[in-house]
Amino acid sequence: MAVSVISYATKAGALGGVTSNAVDTTGANLIVLTAAWFNVVTPDVTIADSKGNTWTPLTKASQIGIVLRLYYCLNPTVGTGHTFSATGTNVEASIGVVVASGIAGYYSQNFSNGGTGTAVQPGSVTPSLDGSLIITSAMIGGTAGTCSINNSFTSSFAEYNSGVADGVAIGYLIQSAKAAINPTWTFGNSIRTASCIAVFSPSAAAAGGLLIPGDWRGGFDGPRTFSNGFIG
Repeated sequence: MAVSVISYATKAGALGGVTSNAVDTTGANLIVLTAAWFNVVTPDVTIADSKGNTWTPLTKASQIGIVLRLYYCLNPTVGTGHTFSATGTNVEASIGVVVASGIAGYYSQNFSNGGTGTAVQPGSVTPSLDGSLIITSAMIGGTAGTCSINNSFTSSFAEYNSGVADGVAIGYLIQSAKAAINPTWTFGNSIRTASCIAVFSPSAAAAGGLLIPGDWRGGFDGPRTFSNGFIG
């Protein structure tokens, strides 16, 4: 079965952090979370979920006091009532999550510390396999107004709220044919921004054949689908 995205969403938080609404993650074997937060008081947030999973952080991107980071959990404990959180002292955090199935493992990443402007790119990545899942996020350090991304990514964003929560956007693409890609996030206003991107390789079944050496990092239980997200 092909790689499938079961659910995706973003949520803005408040002073002290953010917790998503509950979703059903049944059938997933990969969950990717992004967080953006004000880091002057709190250099790192605490990432957790209601199923007690362990999260692997990727490289931080940052821009003038705000941090953006991707985290992932492969072969997580899943089920109904699943929530996700990013917490810390006065963190002003927002999060985004993508829940997927059919993934073998993490492959590569890139990031950009960006700047101030109306667009940002995370940097190029090149999957090793057809059917890979590519996930990117962007920091929203100011009132964006609108947020979009090219290259056929599907996305969601949580708006900036001054003194309460820095905004964040997350997007995903299941790339049918492997190729270098460096998407562009575009905003309605000039804001502080940075971006991250990561590639996750499909399982042998999802890829339609054998994985190249080094790409196998686990199996999957088989995808299921549902429609509920956790924008709130």
